[in-house]
Amino acid sequence: MSRTFLKSLLLLLVLTVAAAADASASAGFERFVQVEAELRAATNEGMRQRLALLGSAGYSAEADERLDAETRARVAAVYAAHGTTAAAHASFGTRHAAEIEEWVAQRPEWRSRQQALQSEFESLSSQFSAAR
Repeated sequence: MSRTFLKSLLLLLVLTVAAAADASASAGFERFVQVEAELRAATNEGMRQRLALLGSAGYSAEADERLDAETRARVAAVYAAHGTTAAAHASFGTRHAAEIEEWVAQRPEWRSRQQALQSEFESLSSQFSAAR
């Protein structure tokens, strides 16, 4: 085999590996953002339920604690459904924060979803603070 052919073959191999690594990283970032969205949605739902309880005649500390435990269970179920843990998820997010932010910035549908969930969270947080 000629050197030119071997160099071309090596270059093709390097480009193939790089493309596969890029696709894998992108899938990892999408998975991270998906888990984040599901976690925020579970948290927001728990906050909505607790706000409704706070405004009802049936409020009790025990009922509030039960709803809080249900929210924690929903959050744990999100991690389990994606085969990860809170620690592993947070570690990935910390290690790849800049890449994840860039990935989201290139995908308006994800950015919009993140912003909507964050806005809802902030609104619920304000209502929760005012209700207590």
